[in-house]
Amino acid sequence: HSPSQIVGWRSPFERDTQERNHRAFAMLAEPVEHSLEVCSDFCRLAFVDTASKERHFGFDPSLLEAHYELGMLARKEGRTAEGIQRFETVLQKQPGNPKALLGIGTLYLEEGQFDKAHAALERSQHADASEPETEYQLALLFTRMGKTDAAQQHMARFRQLKQARDNELTPRGEQQKPM
Repeated sequence: HSPSQIVGWRSPFERDTQERNHRAFAMLAEPVEHSLEVCSDFCRLAFVDTASKERHFGFDPSLLEAHYELGMLARKEGRTAEGIQRFETVLQKQPGNPKALLGIGTLYLEEGQFDKAHAALERSQHADASEPETEYQLALLFTRMGKTDAAQQHMARFRQLKQARDNELTPRGEQQKPM
């Protein structure tokens, strides 16, 4: 077998590119206004907007995965508007992307935009019916909307999907952790 036929094998170029992208994501995630960054040659650069920061660190805006990862990072850090914008960028090119639909639906839910959250989460569910997180977010949505029957149905489905996923990931002979 050649190395490229081995599952998970990456060439040195692919590893370097992935590491560069991870560094760029981390740099892009830092606050932008009036921030100073130290370059590898120790020169200091001031960035006044995200676009100049993206250009400097080699961010390729055509990479949808980059926008998705930045959307997830923005969500994690509570920057809802930025997260929504990043997921919208992905959805412009891939309208049925279940991960981006889940991400934007979750952010809409956090913003209290229940109609938009419901639409995005339903589309995510139809695109990937095996994702437990979508069912969990739908359960939260219906709970916040006061629709307890629907919330309970989605929570039960979440538990089923999570259990099935956990069973797939647990090596044979090991004990399963209770939920």
